[in-house]
This record gives sequence, C-alpha cells and structure tokens, in this order.
Amino acid sequence: WYDGTKKIYYTSDGGDSLLDISNGLPSPDFPIRDLEYDPLNNVLYCANDAGVWYRDLNESTNNQVWKCFNNNLPGLYIEHLKINECTRTILAGAWGRGLYEADLIETDFTAILMVS
Repeated sequence: WYDGTKKIYYTSDGGDSLLDISNGLPSPDFPIRDLEYDPLNNVLYCANDAGVWYRDLNESTNNQVWKCFNNNLPGLYIEHLKINECTRTILAGAWGRGLYEADLIETDFTAILMVS
C-alpha cells in the first residue's frame, strides 16, 4: 500500500495494521512515484527520483531489502512502471527522458514437470 508520501506500507489484514517497508530505499527525501507487483515471482518494484528498486517478498521479512534495479539506466527520475506479463519485462517511464525496458527479476523456479 502506498499513501502518496515517501513511504511504502505492507498490510496482510486489509489495512487494520501497517508495516513500513520503505527502509532501505535511497534518500527519504525522494517521493515514491509508482509501484508494480509481479505476482508470479512475488517481487515488488518501486519507481522514485533515484530510479527503479525491487524487493523480493519471497525472502524472510528480516532479509527483505530494497535493491537497485537501474541496470543500464542513466540516473533518471522514474515516473511510471508497468509490467508486461506476456514478455516478462518491466517498462520504466522517465520524466522527459523516454521509455526503458528490462527483463523482470526472476526468483528461483520450482520444477513442475521433469522429463528424462
């Protein structure tokens, strides 16, 4: 959940209680511009004035940290994010600087069918 400030909150009970999960993002002075969730890999992406960040929600809560995802991005103010489920990519719209695309962070896959 995002409240329009500089923080990101997590809730598992419909908002009765909120956990601030914004710790670890760059400068607390940078507002959060957009969030995208990848349900296949359980990864949350964040856009802010320092670029794109991701948090792997599969890790235990104590080990979850925001990691920089600015692969091949110049230092940009990212305004919008959009996940393309068909191509498994994420699009990042930079304010006045164009549109960028990258492969999603893939967490470990579990084999559902093995052929030998």
